[in-house]
Amino acid sequence: MEKRRWYLRFCKHLSLFNQLVFLLLIIILPAYGVEAAEVLKIGVFAPMTGPAAENGVSMKNASILAAEEINAAGGVLGRKIELVFGDDESKAAAAASVVERLINRDKVDILVGGMNSDVGLSTMEVAANYGMPLILTCPAAYKITEKIVNDPKRYRYTAKTDPSTYGYGALARDFAVYLEKGNFLKFKTKTAAVLCEHTEWGRGISEGVRKEFPQIGWKVVSNDIHEIGETNFMALITKIKALGPELLITGETSGSAAASLAKQFLDQNLPAYLIQAMGPMMPGYVDAVGKRGEGIAGMIIVQCHGPVCDEFRSKYKKRWGLDEFAVCGSMQYDMIYRTKQAYEKAGSFDKDKFIAVFLGMEDRGTVGQYVYDKVSHETRVGPNYIPGVVSQLQDGKLRLVLPEFIRERNLTIPSWVK
Repeated sequence: MEKRRWYLRFCKHLSLFNQLVFLLLIIILPAYGVEAAEVLKIGVFAPMTGPAAENGVSMKNASILAAEEINAAGGVLGRKIELVFGDDESKAAAAASVVERLINRDKVDILVGGMNSDVGLSTMEVAANYGMPLILTCPAAYKITEKIVNDPKRYRYTAKTDPSTYGYGALARDFAVYLEKGNFLKFKTKTAAVLCEHTEWGRGISEGVRKEFPQIGWKVVSNDIHEIGETNFMALITKIKALGPELLITGETSGSAAASLAKQFLDQNLPAYLIQAMGPMMPGYVDAVGKRGEGIAGMIIVQCHGPVCDEFRSKYKKRWGLDEFAVCGSMQYDMIYRTKQAYEKAGSFDKDKFIAVFLGMEDRGTVGQYVYDKVSHETRVGPNYIPGVVSQLQDGKLRLVLPEFIRERNLTIPSWVK
């Protein structure tokens, strides 16, 4: 019996001794370079489901592609990238909840993503509350820029990659001037109608058009909204048709919504020229609209073009077997790589050093030359930076028609406008 008690006491002391040794090893071994492998956790949020899911799928695929390539080349400052995804559903509240989870539960080091402007506005608040670096890939609303400019301390770690939505107004204005000066169309009444989705992004387009068009002698005769993902536009189109505008400018982040609008526009035989923002560039739009849509114009502030885009397109198709991707996908690819480069140039994972380098870098990506304004934290636009792009549906594909330095095809006027 006495021997048994001695044995139990010995085991107990041995267990305590082993625990002490283990604790000492945890403290001592890192000093000799022996430690658990660290990772760089990147939180990616995008609309994986919902009306803008085409964007979210492209952004997720592009993030994985970039991370795989970077990890195969050694990672970032010795760390492998670990992606943690969140579905924001194109909803501000859902996005805020997703980002809270990414920060608090998943312990991400940085957030890279976002497609909808309302999502951008909600997530920048959450990120700012935690002092978390946030790279907004596609949200474009000027209100995001305005917040950064008005409170630079609170939003010092937030960068906005997509130029402001108001730029669509200037792009549509310049296209209208181009149509007339190039003798493509002769406008008699110089009247335009606007129909955009009920989001911060859509409102920005509407405000931009209403601001810019009067400056060239045009009148905006109607300004209507529809819910994001809407597919029934007959009542709105009938109303617009009665006003007889010469241009109809629409804005949809959902490819299916944009295609539905285009088909119903054609069914109503409006003689107006149709210009759609973003929607025509979404996967599935061209197939859904078909040959009847030949001549429809699509405009977007950012568009994948040039050699860098071609290289990405080839990699994307090889990895995912897909010919189509949303432009937010190619921009997300750029942002994952730009994040890597900024950490490496900073030589540190310190967030202050990182954001200073990130905002100061100039590099070419799939949509042009990324140069961030250090006050607004927004990318610059123009021929030497990110050019606004107008494409036209020709021969079953969207062909770049403006600006001239990236033009693929000359503009043609659709039969219903003649």
